[in-house]
Amino acid sequence: MEILLDTANLQEIKLASKWIPICGITTNPTIICREHTNFFQRIKAIKNIIEKKQLHVQVVGNTWEQMIQNAEAILDNCRQEIHIKIPATYEGFRAMKELSDRDIPVTATTVYSPEQAILATLAGADCIAVYYNKMYNLNMDPQKTIWEISCIIKSSDKPPKILAASFRNSRQVVEAFLAGADAATLPYNILKEFWNNPAPAQAVREFQDDWEKEYSTA
Repeated sequence: MEILLDTANLQEIKLASKWIPICGITTNPTIICREHTNFFQRIKAIKNIIEKKQLHVQVVGNTWEQMIQNAEAILDNCRQEIHIKIPATYEGFRAMKELSDRDIPVTATTVYSPEQAILATLAGADCIAVYYNKMYNLNMDPQKTIWEISCIIKSSDKPPKILAASFRNSRQVVEAFLAGADAATLPYNILKEFWNNPAPAQAVREFQDDWEKEYSTA
């Protein structure tokens, strides 16, 4: 079981790296654009913070050739081990195979169906990013989909990790793990929901109050 942070915000990454045992960072073009910064410099800065932890970076491009070119540019500029995120599309499956054949870690992203997961697995993907809440919003069953994918890919010689993504709340993260996800990537505001619960906070205050009433030297 792994938790990754879905962000390109350096402050969030620093905070999470200090306090939470995250296994890495995932990004996508939209997340990077929100930071209004140099793309390659930001990727290097993230890697400097997380060091040997996973970093998943998504390519852009409409054809497999463009995706490969973008992946090569990312790897050449950053000179670090990076998981290249490739959309699970017709052009993307070709790009996945090309990179996998070079022993470059590949994460298949925008996965909404077992069919996509099957092709991504056969193309050599190391991770499969299933879009949980986006499926939910389309009246699809994300839990069932993750369960079906986990059952199917077990027969592969090299089963990829199921990386659940796109969440609305922390409960969906729990549901994804129950369905068979190996990892989940979530934004910092949802990660905060894991500990920002008023019930335990109230219990701790009561313990502290009772202790001070009994043992305070004031």
